Amino acid sequence: MMPRASDDVLTEERRYYNRYGRKSLAAPLLDAKQMVLFSSVPLSDAAALTEAMAAVQQVCTEQNTARVHSVISDRI
Repeated sequence: MMPRASDDVLTEERRYYNRYGRKSLAAPLLDAKQMVLFSSVPLSDAAALTEAMAAVQQVCTEQNTARVHSVISDRI
């Protein structure tokens, strides 16, 4: 289960929390809710797997992307 395209990952700002943080804190961190549409990506479909990894790379850190890649490469 992975997002198939970059459009399948949406980060929506939590305006109510960020508005409160700006009033209460000197340097608040922005808070956001991340919504992901997961799809079944078969390991045998190289094109779909490549697209899914590209989508993951756009929203994950390098370390987390490497974790996903290692799990996939162990099963292929």
